[in-house]
Amino acid sequence: MVGYFCFMQIKDHKLVGVPFKPSPNIGKNKAGVPLNLTPQYLIQHFDAAANATGAISWMLSPKSKVSAHLHIDREGNITQLVAFNRIAHHAGESEWRGLFGMNSRSIGIEIQNTGSQDYTAKQMDAVAEVSKLLVSYYNLKEVIGHEDVAPIRKNDPSGTKVNLFDWAGLLIVCGLAPSTKATTADLNIRRGQGTQFPVVTKIPKGDAVFELNRIGTWSKIQVVGSNQSGWVSNAYLTKAI
Repeated sequence: MVGYFCFMQIKDHKLVGVPFKPSPNIGKNKAGVPLNLTPQYLIQHFDAAANATGAISWMLSPKSKVSAHLHIDREGNITQLVAFNRIAHHAGESEWRGLFGMNSRSIGIEIQNTGSQDYTAKQMDAVAEVSKLLVSYYNLKEVIGHEDVAPIRKNDPSGTKVNLFDWAGLLIVCGLAPSTKATTADLNIRRGQGTQFPVVTKIPKGDAVFELNRIGTWSKIQVVGSNQSGWVSNAYLTKAI
């Protein structure tokens, strides 16, 4: 990931020099006053759209009731739709580390992808650069996916085969480098944290993996040398190597 936006800045909770198209779909109280957001997490999504125009128009429509703070198209162009101190409707029913309703705790980025396409280099450069800035500026705890906070409903941004998105590369850029471990047995990689989630693939004993996140007895891993990721029982991971 090589950044094209080295001088990107935030002012008044907006990216300087980036088009701002305000979405009406933001968190408000009963009186219609926008609610403040103090973000703790950054959540990555794909928009499941064929083009940027359609995706952005949908998030600008009051009928959709959805939005995100940023949209990044396949050329790496960034559009901001919600200020970073406002709640966007990007995560829906969601939970992470015992916290429910992640809209009120996170910044959301929508990346243009139908759900089966490879991400472009320009896209991932833009995602990396803006994610790095957001993590630093707001002192965010983690960078995670919609697939992590709503695993029953969603599989973005990794996709149906859970191998589209380079999580380890992004975390390294953001200063949240994962530890490297090895499997001590053949392991099932699952969609979510628990045996109730489907197996997406299997990895053999001795494989090197990045441990991206750990929750209880489950860890989200990415196989070193690929984008294959998912959840495994961490009882079968060695200490950091």
